[in-house]
Amino acid sequence: MNTRVRTFTRPCWALIWLWILSIAQYMYRYIFQVNDARTTSYYSATPIWLSALKYELLLLFFLYGAVRFIRRPFYLNARYRRLVEVTAGGILVLGTVLVVRAAVSPGDFDNTVLCGMQLMPWLAGVLLIPLIVEQSHSVVDTLITFEQIAFWTTFSFWLMTVALAMAGIRYPALSYPGVLLRFGGILDDPNGYACLCLLLAALALGFRRARWMLRTAAYGVMVAGTFSLTGYITCFTICCCLVLFRLYRAKNSKAKWLAAGCVFCAICIGAVVLYPYLYSIGQVTEAFEQIYSVKGSSAMTHLLDLAPAESTLQESSLIGLLFGSGGFSENFYWRVLANFGVIGLFVMAGLALLWFYAGCDIDERWRRTLTAWNIGVLIGSTGIAYLLTFPLGLLFWSALAFLVYSRAAKHEYCASLE
Repeated sequence: MNTRVRTFTRPCWALIWLWILSIAQYMYRYIFQVNDARTTSYYSATPIWLSALKYELLLLFFLYGAVRFIRRPFYLNARYRRLVEVTAGGILVLGTVLVVRAAVSPGDFDNTVLCGMQLMPWLAGVLLIPLIVEQSHSVVDTLITFEQIAFWTTFSFWLMTVALAMAGIRYPALSYPGVLLRFGGILDDPNGYACLCLLLAALALGFRRARWMLRTAAYGVMVAGTFSLTGYITCFTICCCLVLFRLYRAKNSKAKWLAAGCVFCAICIGAVVLYPYLYSIGQVTEAFEQIYSVKGSSAMTHLLDLAPAESTLQESSLIGLLFGSGGFSENFYWRVLANFGVIGLFVMAGLALLWFYAGCDIDERWRRTLTAWNIGVLIGSTGIAYLLTFPLGLLFWSALAFLVYSRAAKHEYCASLE
């Protein structure tokens, strides 16, 4: 019997800095006033060299992981290896769809390439986790350290943007002086920032370490200041999940949870598919116009972007149905369907559910809050394509992969002691 004891109390600093830098690199938006010129009149379009920073950051960490792989033994749990193999197959399928789209039915191929660049690199981030995470790394210490560093990074920047806006010196993106003031924080994106703050709030609430109530309250204020309806819906979803977890914690049965999850996913998929279609034929236009009336022209632009292109709804070609014909939508699922067809949508849904189920564990409070955030992201993606929004896509996939890998590594090591 192996009597050697290994403690899991060392945070994975490489992963922490990957997450922190992925958040902090978006400071250039507010500083240089570059984002999307269509939504903010006093902002200009982002230069390509600045937009490419996120890909350079991911490449840097892949190179770091390759060096780590060469210099130390590579550990890959059997359970994690199966998930990696399935994910690699899914990425290969998406790549094949791109080739077929380019060769047979290009349609709006530019949007398809953009969707692929926003999707596949961050999905491939699950391959990065075993390269930089060791068996001795603690998932708890890593997430606690990340949340505490991220708080001071995001909250300090947010205070600066509020002070400058109140002084009339500099307004954030998607703000309209005298009409509406929204704060997108360090991301300079109210919708994405709301989701990021909810992640940090979930971690603070789950671990409850060192002034966690003050930090949670600060996250709540920052979320409220975004005036993001999608962010509020995501927050509501998280709260509902936490209530359900608390009610049924004592009756936790994998079979029952799996059945409930399937019903829940069926309802969500139905809502995802029907909502843009109903909006596109004008049945819910009036209600949403009233809700968004105070948000000016950007709100209506967003609502129009939620609806799929008319060509997508009327697509009759088998190739177009299976592989997509290209198009844009703020709704994540419609955008994947438009650009990668039914094949791509099933691949993404399958991968998300597999990783989510493998990493889902509500036995501990912090795992419940993180699981609730993951569900909130999947539901909120009907309004904002969170999984195509950097750094949220990277945080979502790498956090799921980190939970699965660390849990599997610890379980396998403990089994070796018996």
